[in-house]
Amino acid sequence: DGMARQARQPSLLESFAVSAASSSAACVFSNPLETVKTKMQVQNEGARGGGAKAYRNVFHCLFRIGRDEGVRGLQRGLVTAVGYQATMNGTRLGLYPFLKERLAEESGNSGSGKSSFAVNFAAGGLAGASGAWVGTPFYLLKVRSLLLLLLLLLFVCPQLSVCPQLKQATTPRSASSPPA
Repeated sequence: DGMARQARQPSLLESFAVSAASSSAACVFSNPLETVKTKMQVQNEGARGGGAKAYRNVFHCLFRIGRDEGVRGLQRGLVTAVGYQATMNGTRLGLYPFLKERLAEESGNSGSGKSSFAVNFAAGGLAGASGAWVGTPFYLLKVRSLLLLLLLLLFVCPQLSVCPQLKQATTPRSASSPPA
């Protein structure tokens, strides 16, 4: 037949699943940098109290975590990060085409193939707000787990001597030692 086939629109559930899966996969690759950022923030907090810096820069931190803690150390916090990305972006990106189509139908603009600025704006705003609302509990878990890590690294690990490289980063420098 010479007629062009029309592509089937994905269902709302399919759109959510694909959006959640793609943002979760991206999170696996970006999470080591999030871990590095957190470790360097912890280091800076320790340095404010007079502690030495264990990491010279982002690359040094990435190398040290990989060497000392392995993949598990680089992927610390992955579960909450994936949960947050899957719920927030899955909802936001999954809802957008559905909302855009429904709003275009309501405005009488559905058959033209083009959506008005108002329809795109409203669909984007509603999808973004929905994603933020659904993703907030996971974001809260992520922040609280990182805060717990920060507190453990700054206050518990140095006293227990179970974290040698972190103890070095949070131990105050003596007056005779040169800055790192």
